[in-house]
Amino acid sequence: MSPTPGIGAIGGTVWRGHATLIDGSRAEWRWAPLRSLTGLGFAADWTIAGSGNDLAGVAVIGMNTTTIEAASGTASGAVLAAALPYLHFTCAMPLQVNIKRIRIGGGSQGAEGEVNAGSGLCAPRGGGAATLTPSMVLSLTRVGSDSRILLVPAGQRRRTLAEGSLSEDGKLQLRVTPEGSQVLPFAAPAGGIGIETSF
Repeated sequence: MSPTPGIGAIGGTVWRGHATLIDGSRAEWRWAPLRSLTGLGFAADWTIAGSGNDLAGVAVIGMNTTTIEAASGTASGAVLAAALPYLHFTCAMPLQVNIKRIRIGGGSQGAEGEVNAGSGLCAPRGGGAATLTPSMVLSLTRVGSDSRILLVPAGQRRRTLAEGSLSEDGKLQLRVTPEGSQVLPFAAPAGGIGIETSF
């Protein structure tokens, strides 16, 4: 039985271990003791390899925070499913990841980086019609004390599919535009949708 959607068997120890993703790729992590001291939490270097994945980065888990830093490389939709297991859709598309920093929890939350998604297929979990999606760019940009979230078609920065913000205290606002709901019907009802939540 999978402990988390998108993740299969887990082995090793908390200090050095591995897990198999649903696409057959392998995630590995190794404790980084010095970084754990300076980051005031459990820090680990991690990699995901195989089945179209070649991704590496650093994770720091604190008392009430999770930070991902220097995450870069190529990834598949299976990595997206493992990282965001409660999305109500799944995607098969190539991803080019360049994340400088994402921090969730605590008082200095934020996100910086960019993800380029190639054309692919997305469908609701549990069945439903698949949608061919265009190449897209997700940008995460620090603007003052907030982080701006923007999803656009590749090469068309003026066509907004989704936009939002994450504040330092964890308030997330996200809006799928009417055009976004047409391009990504599995993600939002016709006419778009707005979401507000907190971490």
